[in-house]
Amino acid sequence: MSNQPGRVEGRVAAILNARELAINIGRKHGVCLGMKFAVLAETPLEIRDPISGEVLDAVDREKVRVETTELRERISICRTYRVRTIPGGPLCADLTNYVVGLADLTRPSHKIT
Repeated sequence: MSNQPGRVEGRVAAILNARELAINIGRKHGVCLGMKFAVLAETPLEIRDPISGEVLDAVDREKVRVETTELRERISICRTYRVRTIPGGPLCADLTNYVVGLADLTRPSHKIT
């Protein structure tokens, strides 16, 4: 648990599928439906001086954001909720990052969740 008021911390207990996971905290820990969590990398990334190799600092990196969709006493089921829109058509595509096929030229924009 965090010392910051209103903040609840837990750990990923199980990955259920590509969009859902279970965390080890639930209703009795103060979790509510719709509560959002940032899932961080297991260990912070060390930033080293390129010359000396000395560790200068460490930074946490977010892997995914999830929202509580099912609440139980001791666990919560969370699901990813961010959506990215991929542009369609030849004028919307960023041609420097990928090759656009013939089908891509006429495909409408779509969302990736």
